[in-house]
Amino acid sequence: MIIRTGKEVRFLDEMDRQRYLAHDPEFSRIIRYWLFDAMPDSRTRPNHRVLDGGIAPMDWPGWFTCAPPLGEGCRCTLVGITGRRREALLGTGHYFDLTAGIPEGAGLDPGYVRPAHSIYNDPVR
Repeated sequence: MIIRTGKEVRFLDEMDRQRYLAHDPEFSRIIRYWLFDAMPDSRTRPNHRVLDGGIAPMDWPGWFTCAPPLGEGCRCTLVGITGRRREALLGTGHYFDLTAGIPEGAGLDPGYVRPAHSIYNDPVR
């Protein structure tokens, strides 16, 4: 659960935990993809919304610029999914493969700099 006080730090901690899990051999043997999930409401910024439903491998270099948080108060998250789930979602037409190209306008909010402790400050290895 993420609470409003200290929200971003707690959110980053959760994102860092997910990122580290991606490097765990047992976890990554089953969960190989991240699904970008933006909140579906009027407060979601356009550069976050265009990534909603995007799917890419956990080690995709594009996560360096497209992984949440994308700005102050970002409520987006990455959801770990299996290869089978990825295929099923892509088949619906409501989800898309981020490796085919980052949507125009996607990325960090203008002027936003991630906190220094975020592992998203370093390119995905």
